[in-house]
Amino acid sequence: MTFGGPYLQVAAICEKVLSESDGALSLIRMVDRFTVAGQAPEMTPTPFSFTIFLAFKAGHFRGKATVIITPTTPTGLQGQGLTLPVLFEGDDERGVVLRANMNMLIVEDGRHWFDVSILDSVVTRIPMMVVYQQTRIGPHHELS
Repeated sequence: MTFGGPYLQVAAICEKVLSESDGALSLIRMVDRFTVAGQAPEMTPTPFSFTIFLAFKAGHFRGKATVIITPTTPTGLQGQGLTLPVLFEGDDERGVVLRANMNMLIVEDGRHWFDVSILDSVVTRIPMMVVYQQTRIGPHHELS
């Protein structure tokens, strides 16, 4: 019996990825929610830096492929996709690991999505919630 591939093993947003001395990887501070504080009534454009970590297993697929990560805002605006070439070779359980360092200007709060495609098929959607909290600045009054 022959199955397909490649198969998605891991898709996550994290602060960083460490490569251990034995080759193992550690995802540090996996997150799916960010809180932005500001003084304005509405969120102002805010720079964000994070890592999207993807791991695929080859299955029976061999050869070159393209992974595309496409961001979509809460209001449905689709950003330019990040295109990453990959090569699957070797045994079925071998695969590829991708670390996409994302530096984005987020202009609205709400649920953002990152569609992950390979071989022209969306294999998953990674959610990222951005919450805006207005902070007050001005005279501080203490109760006695």
